[in-house]
Amino acid sequence: MNVVDPKDPVKKARLKASIAAAIVSEIGGSSPADVVERVEKEYERLLVGAVVSAHIPALTGGRVMHALRVLFKGRRAASGMVVAHAAIAEAG
Repeated sequence: MNVVDPKDPVKKARLKASIAAAIVSEIGGSSPADVVERVEKEYERLLVGAVVSAHIPALTGGRVMHALRVLFKGRRAASGMVVAHAAIAEAG
């Protein structure tokens, strides 16, 4: 079995780019620059404390995707409240 070393600088750059591309394609409306920045920070944060580093790419992707989904869910809820308040104001 060929295991990828997530600490190898060349492979690390490719892994981060791949993770970011997958997230951008899955989460519509996400900013590629924002996703790249989040992936970079999360990957390095996880790598610092990892005892077993083989799972860093999967953990990074999962954590960043979750954070973005929560962020977008909050934005949609907030925009829905604004629309609801405007409709109430119009009706009243």
